[in-house]
Amino acid sequence: MDDGLTIPGPEARTVRQVLGEALVRLARDLVGLQPAFALSEPRRRELDRVRRIVLERWKREPGAVLSLLRWPTIGAPLRVMRDGGGDERLLGQWLATIGIEMAAAGLLDGDFVVTAPPARVVRASRCDGVEPGAGVDELAIRLDGSVLADGRLVQPVPMAVAVDESLQLALVDDNPLAMVEAHPDKSGNALDLGGRDVDGWLDALRHARRLLRDHAPGLARAAELLLRRVVPVGWDDRQHLSASYREAIGLAYLSLHPSPLTMLEALVHEAQHNVLNALFEVDDVLLDGWEPRHRSPVRPDLRPLGGVLLAVHAFVAVAHVLQRMREADHPLARGPHFERRLREVVRLNREGIATLRAHAHPTARGAALLAELEAWDARCGADDA
Repeated sequence: MDDGLTIPGPEARTVRQVLGEALVRLARDLVGLQPAFALSEPRRRELDRVRRIVLERWKREPGAVLSLLRWPTIGAPLRVMRDGGGDERLLGQWLATIGIEMAAAGLLDGDFVVTAPPARVVRASRCDGVEPGAGVDELAIRLDGSVLADGRLVQPVPMAVAVDESLQLALVDDNPLAMVEAHPDKSGNALDLGGRDVDGWLDALRHARRLLRDHAPGLARAAELLLRRVVPVGWDDRQHLSASYREAIGLAYLSLHPSPLTMLEALVHEAQHNVLNALFEVDDVLLDGWEPRHRSPVRPDLRPLGGVLLAVHAFVAVAHVLQRMREADHPLARGPHFERRLREVVRLNREGIATLRAHAHPTARGAALLAELEAWDARCGADDA
């Protein structure tokens, strides 16, 4: 239990294992990708070449291929197309993205050409990208990473800022699902700094990361393994909004809030969602996870059991971090507001666990996860409920 998927051990070995399984599946999905939409002949040739390169590199350097696929700029559109969505425009975006990332990683076997390319391509591994503009016929990606648009050299421009060695703040977001919204109180996740400067965002994210490392190193390590990019979605001093997508493992949408505890909670919450999204790639977890719908302790709308599980898995981790901060007598953990929040989180966890216990039909891995959740929840003292 102490190195599971709920509160990992310091090395987060189980989380690392699940992430590896999810990436291996994605590599296989890439090699076997057959989009549901019609392809032009140039697009088919470009896709076939990427598949051949990946398959050949997989035989010699599987780790390099998995590192490539960890970027949500590659993984998210690939999963959308794998699952029957997308169109030729999305495929063109993805081909240009994986092309410049393969060049940056030294995985190309020669110059790579994408016809009718997108106007903008993100290169997350270098926090930059290129903007060839509209109406370009051909994007040529060279072995050295340089990019030509119709024979014209395109200079890279910044598209992200490093938070630390494993996380970046996105200044451009190309997630095809960003405006797909399931929460009744939101209308998508458009990138927005909320009138704050980049340094303010970086300070808040770095502070939250330090708090997490200091008080829950296993959760911090899991977050470092899973989260690659944070997309800013505005500022609000009254509420906090965050989101993640099952297909976009490695990506989190966060709003900026003046409270360090709120930012910490949001970071833990979305990192935990990413952990379960990786698990969902390789296991159903709940046999009845997405129908029918039940009352959720944290949402006003009825939720499938998979949604209840996502909430409980996140908030059990939040309760753990808050408890550790209280035990350490951290200045932020003093005062009635902190105690009220901890009690509220524990209460919500117990309501969610009761719903899962009454209705869920888990797989073997799902049963182990539910047992973890119950065991960690039981560690919360009666005074926390």
